[in-house]
Amino acid sequence: MGRKGLNRECIAEKTLEIISEKGMSAFSLRSLAGELGVKTASLYNHIKNINDLYYEAGIRAIRDMEKYMNEAVGEKKRDEAICAVFLRLS
Repeated sequence: MGRKGLNRECIAEKTLEIISEKGMSAFSLRSLAGELGVKTASLYNHIKNINDLYYEAGIRAIRDMEKYMNEAVGEKKRDEAICAVFLRLS
């Protein structure tokens, strides 16, 4: 069943890393498999298809952004909270 430790979470994480570093146009299941050190077919033990993977990676990205924003905002309210998010992004 592929490399030990290979699962949907690590596949989605690596997908986001590749897209973030190289752009969407450089992403493919073949490039992902190469980065993970597995055969492309092994990915299908964990994902249905590329759209399933994009969905999983998107959900992960949204959760990461939510965590990031919550950390920036903390107990701040209104304008102070908005400024905290923008300051953290810069």
